[in-house]
Amino acid sequence: MAELPKTTSDWRTRWADRENARRHNAYRLTADAWAQRDNDLVNMRAAATNYRPLSHAPAGVLIDLRRGELVYHTVPAAQMIEAPQFASLPAVTPELAASPAAALGRPLPEGFRTMDAGTVVVTDRRVVFLGSRGKREWSYAKLVGLLHDGNSPYTLMHVVNRQRISGLYLPSASAPGFRFNLALALADARQQRSALIAQLDGMLAQHRHARPPQPALVTAANAPVTARVPGGVFSIAVVLLFALCAFGGLIQAVSDSTARQVADVRALPEISTAPGPSSSAGGVGENPTPPTAGPTVLATSAVPTGEAESTASGTNKASVSPTSPRIPSPKPTTARPAPTSAMPRPSPTSASPKPKPTTKSPTPKKVDLCGAPQNPYGYNFCGGSRIYSPAAGVCSYFSCIDNFSNGKGYMIECNDGMVSMSGGRRGSCSYHGGNGRTVYR
Repeated sequence: MAELPKTTSDWRTRWADRENARRHNAYRLTADAWAQRDNDLVNMRAAATNYRPLSHAPAGVLIDLRRGELVYHTVPAAQMIEAPQFASLPAVTPELAASPAAALGRPLPEGFRTMDAGTVVVTDRRVVFLGSRGKREWSYAKLVGLLHDGNSPYTLMHVVNRQRISGLYLPSASAPGFRFNLALALADARQQRSALIAQLDGMLAQHRHARPPQPALVTAANAPVTARVPGGVFSIAVVLLFALCAFGGLIQAVSDSTARQVADVRALPEISTAPGPSSSAGGVGENPTPPTAGPTVLATSAVPTGEAESTASGTNKASVSPTSPRIPSPKPTTARPAPTSAMPRPSPTSASPKPKPTTKSPTPKKVDLCGAPQNPYGYNFCGGSRIYSPAAGVCSYFSCIDNFSNGKGYMIECNDGMVSMSGGRRGSCSYHGGNGRTVYR
């Protein structure tokens, strides 16, 4: 029995299966990351509501707590760092810097110095670093600047009783917990825990609104024509690339052959057509001398100079008897002209001058802007003065939110990477994951 023909081509079906598998895998990875972030936000919301600090430090942590001091968090592996000179840090607020651990993978920027390694303790009054070389603390009462970097797991703190800005560099997995507990301790120290809970509610609602949708499935009817070729568009691109290379090689070969032919023609000696001293010797391009009545001597090498002139004038002295030949002059230079007069060599100056090599302008060195995009205004995340009136073309270098020009504060980066002009105002970056870092000039 003959086999019934298939209604759909096999290559179309295979393409649909591969495309659906690719879309499903991409959705699964995105959905897993979204679920992990949702779980973190739920846990932080619950901790902000129900967490009560401890009245003593964990076992093995040697810290002298003051009377009534409570412990919120402990990080056993941390490094104390000192930052280069910053003009200022953002103001201290109990707002949470919501940066997941996966986003904090960049190393410590250049210019930062690691001073010591040890344990960090967060209390309701201060942050204490217990290192092998000594102890350092940052009191909340003297804290005037706080910066959590959005791409690297370091935190900078500035207190009024210390001139240099210092901070902590933590493992990426420990940084989110440290930042949350520090925000919780600062909120309790200022009686603002309810504001922190409200911020977490907004972050959770925004996160759930951005839940990734299920991918749309494709069928064999959606298969493009390029899917029929093994490798698809990639294989076609490779073939076209090879074809272009072969065509370019052919053009180059023809060009090289033409250039060689032109060079060979230019290298040939030029033939002079002007009459010169060799005209009496029958040179190329000269008018022939009309024959005389009597026999004449044709070889100029056997005729002295005076006799050659008389022969050219057609006098009787040119007639010579065949039985009495004349003896040639022993000096050949008097009978033959200089070879340069019959066929002059081309002047070396006739060659085309070589083009002067052009000097390339030096490539401008990129400036370290501490993670900010390269821009001509010097806007950076390192430090400086806040930007209340940004340049007109700033959105050509930064990703601005839709209502960027309507902002009434200073320029900040939200946690989704977009910039806003609502820094320092309530509800800033509320639809973009919360406040990230301040943009300086």
